[in-house]
Amino acid sequence: MASILEAAAPKSDQLNACDFLVAAKTYTIKDITVKKDGEQRVSVFFEGCKLPWKPCKSMLRVMMVVWDSSDGKDFIGKKLTLFNDEEVMWAGVAV
Repeated sequence: MASILEAAAPKSDQLNACDFLVAAKTYTIKDITVKKDGEQRVSVFFEGCKLPWKPCKSMLRVMMVVWDSSDGKDFIGKKLTLFNDEEVMWAGVAV
């Protein structure tokens, strides 16, 4: 059988909600980079994953509270689970 998985993959330089349509995935953080300016300043890199996760400001705040630090180096080795919540709204529209 021919797999259509590769053809269905999003063209992107980061993880997206559609990467989690089937199931949630738990990752271990291996590195975090922070740009000085621009949109999506933080990139979180995971063990065994080629694409970074670029969390929004709200998720960055959650990580800082949960892990009691604002230093990304403290997050290396921590685990987190990403999933697609179909009820999330962005700019008043379900995404």
